[in-house]
Amino acid sequence: MKKFIHTYDNGFTVEGSAERNSDGGILVMGYWTQTPESPVRAPSMGWAVPSSAVAARLLHAIADGVVFLEPQIKTDIHGKRYVSARNAPLMSRRINADLLRLGY
Repeated sequence: MKKFIHTYDNGFTVEGSAERNSDGGILVMGYWTQTPESPVRAPSMGWAVPSSAVAARLLHAIADGVVFLEPQIKTDIHGKRYVSARNAPLMSRRINADLLRLGY
């Protein structure tokens, strides 16, 4: 599947990608782009979805910036910096209803 990218006003970039997993489902992941100023850990968040149609809707929502909200740099207890963001309330079990609520 195609990758989808969204750049936020504060310069953070998230990339959504999807791949079929071993049990035939599809795993949609969000990855923060690493920059020299803010080395980050990937992935940010992932969802197991039942079909390629639902995966495409979720990827479009990621690309439109409605899945990951207010990204910012944080530091963990070991001094490593990473990007943290609030996530829109999306649960794999009810992903179809959650995407419809967001307009996808």
